[in-house]
Amino acid sequence: KRRKLILLCTISVVAPLTALLLFSQPTYTSSVSMEIADDAITRLLTSDIDVSPDLTVGNYMDMLTSQQFAQRVVRAMAAKTSETQTADTATATPGAFLAAVKKMLGFTARKLSAEEMAVIHLLDHMQTDHRGGQLIKVTVESADPQKAFLLAQTISDEFRKFHLETIQNRIDVLVNFYKEQLGKTYSRLIRAEEELALFKRTHNVANTPKRTLDRLDSRLDLLESQLIDLRSQRKLLEDRIADLDRQLSNLQQNTPSLAKTEMQLPRIEELKKRLVT
Repeated sequence: KRRKLILLCTISVVAPLTALLLFSQPTYTSSVSMEIADDAITRLLTSDIDVSPDLTVGNYMDMLTSQQFAQRVVRAMAAKTSETQTADTATATPGAFLAAVKKMLGFTARKLSAEEMAVIHLLDHMQTDHRGGQLIKVTVESADPQKAFLLAQTISDEFRKFHLETIQNRIDVLVNFYKEQLGKTYSRLIRAEEELALFKRTHNVANTPKRTLDRLDSRLDLLESQLIDLRSQRKLLEDRIADLDRQLSNLQQNTPSLAKTEMQLPRIEELKKRLVT
């Protein structure tokens, strides 16, 4: 008697499920684990700053999820394959009527490029996880299993390059700084020798007995070496402070949202306090 109702209920349940299975796409995930090695070079460059391993890993996790790094990955992917935008990165474009309404209401924002859309899609489908110690796990999602694998592989390759570039830049800055300090120290040493010779001539030290002269020479040499060492250390600290002031000034000029970033990322505030100390 109720066969029509039973049939209608069955169709109303089965039909949506069948459509969902036919039109839904599976999501594939691929992950890669990377280790931040605390080698001798890193310890040398951070010997004067107390940076905990958790803080270092947290900073690299922030770099991995940054727009700049995602842009590097997207460009590397574009170099590996000719397809810069696959089906899972495509977004629905508004119709002509909707576009006309937006234009009439004043919504004239520019259209995103394929690279920008790929960067946004990657950031939305990428997650980082601290696996303990110095390990960082990165997981990406995609509707294409091959692309998910290539994304994880590209992230690993680009992060390795980025890590080496970061260490190389820090080494270059350190080498240039010490070269500059060596030149300044040599100039100060020459001036100190000239001042010592002038002091001897002015106070007629050359006419004193040899024993007194040797004693004065040794004392003057000791005092002069201590003075030069103190001047060098003071100049080194002054140059470091001036360099930090210049970097802070450049950051404030180039990134006016730095204060907001410090509030959003407590690790930056913690590192700032340690640098100030």
